[in-house]
Amino acid sequence: KTDVNLRQALSQYAKDKITLIISQKVSIIRDADKILVLEDNGSVAGLGNHDTLMETSPLYASIVSSQLKEVSE
Repeated sequence: KTDVNLRQALSQYAKDKITLIISQKVSIIRDADKILVLEDNGSVAGLGNHDTLMETSPLYASIVSSQLKEVSE
């Protein structure tokens, strides 16, 4: 429920604005126009929206999968 409230607040606040959100939680950023995925060493592992990254970034897909497992447990 907290994630839903946060996403709604961010959506209202960020409307018609450029907003930089730094988050480790996919649920917070999944609706972003662009998501930048970084490796531990700072190199870029992917750039795009959620759907694109699920297809093109193994690291992003792995993060999503692991966070979904945490929610279901």
